[in-house]
Amino acid sequence: MESFLGLDLTRNYSFFTVPAAFFVITFPHAYTITAGAKGTYDNCNPRSHKDRITNCQTLDKSHKQFLLRAKAATENGFETIGLYASGIVAANFTGVPTPQINILGLGYVVSRLVYNIAYLWLQDNPRLSRLKITSADFIRGSSLIVLALSLTMPDNPEACDTDSPAVTAAPKESFDCDYSYCGEDDILWCFQFIPFTTIDPTLGPLPGETRVSIGMCGLKTTQSNPVD
Repeated sequence: MESFLGLDLTRNYSFFTVPAAFFVITFPHAYTITAGAKGTYDNCNPRSHKDRITNCQTLDKSHKQFLLRAKAATENGFETIGLYASGIVAANFTGVPTPQINILGLGYVVSRLVYNIAYLWLQDNPRLSRLKITSADFIRGSSLIVLALSLTMPDNPEACDTDSPAVTAAPKESFDCDYSYCGEDDILWCFQFIPFTTIDPTLGPLPGETRVSIGMCGLKTTQSNPVD
């Protein structure tokens, strides 16, 4: 499937799903500290907000429960957003196909939205409240699936070249010696006739024999004499 709701799934939208999910997660909490329960949020002591909602005398019981569920929905989202975001990053950098990441990412955002709706407004209906459980299962599952896909290899990994590179031996230089002998320090000397050895100001280039070192002498073998 290369398209979903008019979106080209071959283009990578997965990174944008992280801030989108964060907005969906924090929206219920933002409602409780603004329009939901004005005067109950203390910025100097934000963790006391639940207690202040519970003890507020101007709010009826049903509205208090609604606000507490809104804060619980946000807290539930914070439990999975870190795992989901790290899974998205890992999946992108390990070569998971883009359409798969997009589908799971968009599914995560939609499931978070369904979870909020079911938790806040459908909680009183036993049948409809099951949507909260279903969406919560998908939220946990999609986060783990994205992270698991990042551990797999890409579909088309490059072939590994296990053959060792061929090593070409350096060509050996041959010497045509007129005379050779083994000198001091086991150095093998070679006399060659070279047409150009030196330049005489009057006669020009002069040929001649030249001594060249061509390596080390071979191993010397000593013949042992029998003991009388």
